[in-house]
Amino acid sequence: MRERQAIWCEPAGVSLRSPGYLLTPCAHKANEERTNMSIPVWAVLAFAMWTIVVLIVGVGVQRWSLILTGRAELTSFPADEPHGSALYRRAMRAHANCVENLPVFAAIVLAAHASSAHSATLDLLSVIVVAARVLQTGTHLASGSNAAIALRFAVFAIQLAAFLWMGALVALHAAAA
Repeated sequence: MRERQAIWCEPAGVSLRSPGYLLTPCAHKANEERTNMSIPVWAVLAFAMWTIVVLIVGVGVQRWSLILTGRAELTSFPADEPHGSALYRRAMRAHANCVENLPVFAAIVLAAHASSAHSATLDLLSVIVVAARVLQTGTHLASGSNAAIALRFAVFAIQLAAFLWMGALVALHAAAA
């Protein structure tokens, strides 16, 4: 039997525009069923949040610290010219890699959701994609050595294999329906 979960709603007399707005459990809706997000959808959310963290920590902190201390102008970071330290440039590329792969992963998960494809294999592959992405980004940031690049490629290959496997499972499920 499915466990019932709290339904969240606005407290009486409070709107979304109120300062300090918080959702609270609605006692009068406690018996209503709520659909949980699937593991693949959670994985897309995790991937998206990781992409934002890489942007903020790897790129944003560096840029804004230079801008706010007057050591750089807003126009000091043209996309078509190399600038910054080797770590900063690797962070830029790591973020770009996340941005390039997130839509592919999201499209596969959207297709799985739309076709009602659910399986332990899809769940596991989704988790593998996110874990491999985090490892790839960490390796990218850690070093630009040949060994690091080889590991990065191996982890990227794992992600590609997971994408292809997930896509095949979704297509087979949709074709069988």
